[in-house]
Amino acid sequence: YIEKMQERKIPLLEKNVMPDPDSGRKVLEVPSVSSVIDTGFPASKDNNNRLYDMAVTDDPKVWMGGHSGELKLFDLQGHLYRTVTTTYTVMYIRMYNKQVVYSAIKAVKKISDDDTVVTMFTTGDWRPYGITGSASGDLLVCLLKGDQSKVVRYSSTGTVLQEIQY
Repeated sequence: YIEKMQERKIPLLEKNVMPDPDSGRKVLEVPSVSSVIDTGFPASKDNNNRLYDMAVTDDPKVWMGGHSGELKLFDLQGHLYRTVTTTYTVMYIRMYNKQVVYSAIKAVKKISDDDTVVTMFTTGDWRPYGITGSASGDLLVCLLKGDQSKVVRYSSTGTVLQEIQY
């Protein structure tokens, strides 16, 4: 929770940067705040969390999910572009094929271009607990059921390609 933050713009060349040995790109030695966005999400009663996850688009905007039944799309200056109502609180969000994808109760869903919520696939008795993309373009979903967990690799059509249970 940030009450007041002073904005200070620093040209990239003035920042102390160093090359990233893995990617060859320059990265900041010391992270800095580039933007503060008031999402308007209410605080949860249990732990006062407001924002649960976010995913940056190509244009660059950011989808945010918090303690509400909504996903919100903001630009980096904090202007709200879209709000999509979801059935439940959205915990995990990723961009996948230029669409926002999120974990729901026993399903993975996406927001279509016309803001319709579409179920990509269901996960049976397993609860999604994390979602990301792979280098090959598939979705990796961490799933929980009781004290069991596994990572499942899904195709874009929802076909299970691989399961790693531990």
